[in-house]
Amino acid sequence: MFQVHQEVDALMQQIPTYLEPQRVAKDAKDTLSTYPSLRPERGVFVSDDGSESTLLKLAGTMPMVYQGQTFNLPVTLWMVEMHPFSPPVCFLEPTSTMRIKAQHQHVDMSGRVYHHYLTEWEAEKSTLVELIRKLSQVFGADPPLFAVSPKEVNTHSRPPLPPPPPQPVSSLATASSRPVPSPQQQQQQQQSHPSFSFGGGEVYNAATTS
Repeated sequence: MFQVHQEVDALMQQIPTYLEPQRVAKDAKDTLSTYPSLRPERGVFVSDDGSESTLLKLAGTMPMVYQGQTFNLPVTLWMVEMHPFSPPVCFLEPTSTMRIKAQHQHVDMSGRVYHHYLTEWEAEKSTLVELIRKLSQVFGADPPLFAVSPKEVNTHSRPPLPPPPPQPVSSLATASSRPVPSPQQQQQQQQSHPSFSFGGGEVYNAATTS
């Protein structure tokens, strides 16, 4: 853990934009000590107005207990320049085998997290440790991510097939000029071009608890 604290100090030296750098470092270290599944990183944060700023972020996973089992949710917590006077900005970061639950009460489809603890953030009382604890509770009651099957992942990741190239006008035969094959010729064509039947795939119910 001492090494992680050193990483925070080294990163903070590269980010001179914080109003309260000592408080930022302290809160980050407290959070990393409580949740060692998170790691400190430096990143470029893009605000809603399009402006960019280099900030400290804690990235990794946070625990969620659902139906008696503990699951890890990929998450990123950005510590904004006005920390601790402004709340952090939190995002869930689903992997390729995860999807965000539509119309979730606390997470939009971009992964951004909303909670009254953020809107009621107080500089002297609110902490990242308590924020994660509260998010773990609400996510355990209503998981914001669900798993998808490998078949669904491949379907979503496969690029669409391009349309067939147009045929030259000179090669298109009209219905009146196209010769009608004899029954024997039809039978030979069927033998040289066997038909294929595609069966329906197994219906997959996405598991909410992965």
